[in-house]
Amino acid sequence: MQIAIITVGSRGDVQPYVALGKGLRSAGHSVQVLSHPPFEGLVRDEGLDFASLGGHPGALVDSHFQRSAPGELTRREQRGGMMEELTAEMQEMTERSWQATQDADALLLSTFGILIGMPIADKRRIPAFAAYLQPIVGTAEFPPLAFVPQLPPRLGALGRHYNRLAWKVMSFGFSQMMSKPVAKARQALNLPVESFGNLMRRLETPILFGWSPSFLAQPKDWPPNCQVTGYWFLDTSKDWQPPRALLDFLGAGAPPVYVGFGSMPGLSPREMTDLIVASLRRAGQRGIVLAEAGTVSRERLPGDVFVVDSIPHDWLFPRGAAVVHHGGAGTTAAGLRAGRPTVVIPLIADQPFWGNRVYERGLGPRPIPQKRLSPETLAVAIGRAATDPGMRAAADALGAKIREEDGVGAAIEIVSRYLRSAR
Repeated sequence: MQIAIITVGSRGDVQPYVALGKGLRSAGHSVQVLSHPPFEGLVRDEGLDFASLGGHPGALVDSHFQRSAPGELTRREQRGGMMEELTAEMQEMTERSWQATQDADALLLSTFGILIGMPIADKRRIPAFAAYLQPIVGTAEFPPLAFVPQLPPRLGALGRHYNRLAWKVMSFGFSQMMSKPVAKARQALNLPVESFGNLMRRLETPILFGWSPSFLAQPKDWPPNCQVTGYWFLDTSKDWQPPRALLDFLGAGAPPVYVGFGSMPGLSPREMTDLIVASLRRAGQRGIVLAEAGTVSRERLPGDVFVVDSIPHDWLFPRGAAVVHHGGAGTTAAGLRAGRPTVVIPLIADQPFWGNRVYERGLGPRPIPQKRLSPETLAVAIGRAATDPGMRAAADALGAKIREEDGVGAAIEIVSRYLRSAR
């Protein structure tokens, strides 16, 4: 069968779906990935067909937050700005997708790919599979992704009622936030306007969730069509070779701490670099720092800090002592699979959720919201992550379990089983 994958966002929103595409191709399906121009090489290098959606909403979202210093915009204003930018591109992406999927027998859709793909599936009367990297279905077992405090387990039934209510509030807000992009996509195909919530309620195909059940178990109160499969990893090619200078640095001392949380509102590259270097020095650790798009200065760096522009996480993380990052789903997954303690510095979206899960499982220190980040707070967290034996043992044990899982294989089996039955 011909399956089209529509994925919208940044590289972290695209790479797991390329992994699913490879799995589908290995299962005998023809696969086309629809995404943004910067990811054409990533898709084609894995032997998959590519079609351009145009635009790059992931970059738009990132730049929207980077333009504003802390406190300059409220979260409601930030979300409103992001959705306006996404809505502005929705019609073009929908029209491009409609043309590119003329021969598709089924669609597989990322979190924001649903906004484009569901109208196309409705129009063509073909199955569409939602595939998420975060929990978006309500449950009594934990609160939603938004900045919602979790009640202590000792509260029992009260905590479960609280979680259900929080999910209802978040679901309503998310549906309202998505109303304009959904309307724009459906109008592009001359379909009647329908709410995002209603679209999801009538989805009968399996809904896939791409994280490890060993890290976050599937809620017992989820509907039967929801399936947590395991992570969707896209491993680095065996032909990839690290820079000689990086190998020399790794061999010159103790395993370093990886630090890669990109840019922060209100911090210049020099200030970002000073914060990271000071934190590592206070913690007594060497470091490898990710410099994304000039977010870190290379000037006056000490010899125990190495800067890289990009590096495959699956190669680097097992060679480090701990990982420090925003807490996005993909980077969190890579750190957990490597069996390394994690320090999360959350800012938006699902980052606080994963940071709290890491802390609750004893896999890292308490997450540090960016407004509370300082050389002192980061140094304490790095020191604990790099040296705490209990934390390291917990991370090692979970990493071993994750490495035994086959999230891609489980997801492909679910999709293939449904398509066979649908015939």
